[in-house]
Amino acid sequence: AVAMHQSGYVTGETLASTGDPSIILVLSTWRSLEDWKAWEKSEPRIKLYKQIEPLLVEKPKVSIYQVMATEEK
Repeated sequence: AVAMHQSGYVTGETLASTGDPSIILVLSTWRSLEDWKAWEKSEPRIKLYKQIEPLLVEKPKVSIYQVMATEEK
């Protein structure tokens, strides 16, 4: 919810694995790579990470993807 107030934020989802609900995927869409990088280095994100860090089993892995195509019903 903190990212929603960041410039360039479009959408986000938090997903839990059906096989292992302790595995969480956070998927967010940003207007540009520059907007994501600004969020990644922002004080609100750093503060949020410090709050959740004690709950993490391992350091989060970040992967960046580019939209190639979209489909909607």
